[in-house]
Amino acid sequence: MRPPLRRALALPLALPLALNSRPAAAFDLDRAYVGGMTGAALQVDNHVSQLKLVETVGLPLSPGPAGPYAQLDLHQGFGGGLFTFQISPRAGWGLPLIPSSTDVDLLVAPNLALGLAMGGRTTSLALQPALDLHLWLGDDLGLMLRPLAFDIWASRFLAVRADLLVGAVKRF
Repeated sequence: MRPPLRRALALPLALPLALNSRPAAAFDLDRAYVGGMTGAALQVDNHVSQLKLVETVGLPLSPGPAGPYAQLDLHQGFGGGLFTFQISPRAGWGLPLIPSSTDVDLLVAPNLALGLAMGGRTTSLALQPALDLHLWLGDDLGLMLRPLAFDIWASRFLAVRADLLVGAVKRF
């Protein structure tokens, strides 16, 4: 992998670490999570509409539900006569919408993914700015809604589509 591309892919994971002022002991691997999302990827410009599946593995970078997090997403798109695949590191920041309680936390989480996407015979640089809602039920189960996200693929041309996804994650 060329050095400029490697640096670009590392940025989404490095940013929350640089912004987090909490001590390193706050990064607890027992709080890692896995999950998935599904929904529609809708054509905006030069891209096909597809059913989209996303698998994710992530790690909160602060002790509570609010604060920075990093995750790795695998996206698959089906439909429009095309299969698409995308792998993207994602960085985000959970901001509480209601006061935190012991049982329920509701967060809005602006986030950004930067990775590689493949569709047909084309490999593209993929950028995905998104806004998520995270509802944490207790310590282990999270429900996710991504009502606003844009897949922006750049190669020989620029392609854009909007995502609307729902899913769940489980801490292990």
